[in-house]
Amino acid sequence: MKIKNCRLKKVKFKNNDAEGLRFYGFILMAKGEMHEFYFKNDEKERDTWVDVLKPSVVLIDLKDDFDIFELLGRGNFAKVHKCSRKGVKDG
Repeated sequence: MKIKNCRLKKVKFKNNDAEGLRFYGFILMAKGEMHEFYFKNDEKERDTWVDVLKPSVVLIDLKDDFDIFELLGRGNFAKVHKCSRKGVKDG
């Protein structure tokens, strides 16, 4: 799989057994292919991998980096929302 045109998305889930393990991972998706990678109880390791991969992929999950607000407009192929980068105050 060439990651140049992939979508990168963070995921996490909790195992419902007695141990209560959490799994942090990411998914690479492109052209009908999907590859999932998980780390047991290690969100920091997952985030390190995602940060390294981000510059190489075209699409990332915007909700990871942006706060998305009201809908401003709608077209045939897209919606436009007001948003701001997380951690940056409006000036």
